[in-house]
Amino acid sequence: MPHKFNAECRDNIPKVLYHGTNWHDYNESPRKHSDVTVWPNRPQAAKVAKIQDN
Repeated sequence: MPHKFNAECRDNIPKVLYHGTNWHDYNESPRKHSDVTVWPNRPQAAKVAKIQDN
């Protein structure tokens, strides 16, 4: 049965929109509350090591 079979009888619930208002605090929060560590994979680590040797 098609999903629009009873479309006119169903309630139309509007989609909830969430808006971030304080992006600076949102972006700084992980740094304040936990460790922000980047784990490169082996090819990337080799490239970084090669660049640092030069």
